[in-house]
Amino acid sequence: VPPGPEAYIREYYNNKTTFETADTVTLTAGQTQSGIDIQLETGGVLSGRVIDSSASGIANVNVEVYDTAINFIKSMATDSSGNYQVPCLQTGNYKVRFETNSAGNYFGEWYNDKTGSETADVISVTYGVTVTNIDAVLAAGSVISGRVTDSGANGVQGVRVRLYTPPLGNALTAVTDANGDYTLQPVRNFGNW
Repeated sequence: VPPGPEAYIREYYNNKTTFETADTVTLTAGQTQSGIDIQLETGGVLSGRVIDSSASGIANVNVEVYDTAINFIKSMATDSSGNYQVPCLQTGNYKVRFETNSAGNYFGEWYNDKTGSETADVISVTYGVTVTNIDAVLAAGSVISGRVTDSGANGVQGVRVRLYTPPLGNALTAVTDANGDYTLQPVRNFGNW
């Protein structure tokens, strides 16, 4: 059974990768032009699993794929077991970021356990090949929460609360809700705040 259309690389006529470089087909009124054929390539696939320190899968982690110049290519979210597949990639070299904004109290990272794009491992992808085991173990953070009130103990909404590491670096920010409550997460589990 051939793969579905989502597995193939987008192509422009005649075997071109961009609209600007595509060959032009010129027609006159009433003309039928045959032979405008296209042979699609099956894209490469990156796959893996994102887990926490107890080997439980983490859902809703955005697995973001970038080229080596850190231009965004595409992303897919992990499923309820922490598994993911990013299909339809062109042959080339990529870097992968695990972004945790929707995944709860975890720190994101670059593959393979790197803190920034400049040190992230480069992954080679080839048409039609699935690169497996692009996995991540994400560290959980701590949570700091509280309430901001006025002198009458009424919650104050819209106050920006910032947490810094000395000396005034690595800020985390939260904004108080209608009750004056705020939550800062994830907070690194070490150091002074």
